[in-house]
Amino acid sequence: MAWFKRSQPELKMIGGGGEKIQADDLPDLAALMNMSIEDLKDEFYLFQIRKFMSRLGKVAVRYNLTENEGEKLYVNSARFALNQLLVSPAYVDNCLKYAEKHENENVPLGVIIDFPFGESTFSGKLLSVKECARKDISEVSVVIPPMFAEPEKARELKKQLKKLGRIRYCPVGAAFNAQDMTEEQLKRAVKTAEKTKIAFITLFFGETDDALIKSRTEMVLKNVSGKRINVFGNINNAAICTELLKLDTGTIFTPFADEIGAELLKKFKIKSLKLM
Repeated sequence: MAWFKRSQPELKMIGGGGEKIQADDLPDLAALMNMSIEDLKDEFYLFQIRKFMSRLGKVAVRYNLTENEGEKLYVNSARFALNQLLVSPAYVDNCLKYAEKHENENVPLGVIIDFPFGESTFSGKLLSVKECARKDISEVSVVIPPMFAEPEKARELKKQLKKLGRIRYCPVGAAFNAQDMTEEQLKRAVKTAEKTKIAFITLFFGETDDALIKSRTEMVLKNVSGKRINVFGNINNAAICTELLKLDTGTIFTPFADEIGAELLKKFKIKSLKLM
């Protein structure tokens, strides 16, 4: 992870006015806070790592989770301060149970409907959305099949997205397979979605290279200005997350979010955060 290296020994505060703490000032600051230098560094780095992780979401949609695995996944997502834990409808009730059990370690819960192919009937999707949205969910994504990006399906796509946008229980967004669509199909789909009241658009990818994820995301962001654009893919390193965040994306969803977080804890030798 060469991109973490600094040419000068300094710590830069994020989110303020660009303040810098020189490494030589650390002993004075540690004394002021009645902390050891190591504890001060640990606290500072953990704060920044959590700030970075708060732009990521953990995905759990494609595999069977045991009770212990599900609880561990939920608690660790909360401890990393992830933006969201995104699950299939089957996991919602269990996650809400974990939230009740670990009331001091909560993570926003999102649901993705009809992943990955979006082939259920629209009435079935609508029913699933309404059932999930009435629960303690932060937002719901609905997968739209690629065929709706064809010109002859534009009216039907707009009709479905309008209905989804009228659901008021929680924010509802559309998820498009940005990997299998052509650029023209994807551009047409997101431009249609932009004209409706859905809350956000999620671009999802399967096994592909980082360059395609970045180029498709960049293309969509150039064509859509009125909606939050999330990215969902098998992204397994912090560097590509940073590149995507530079594009002003929304949340980056990946099944490797917790692994990325664990790598950062190891990289910066964080001892104060204990994972389940």
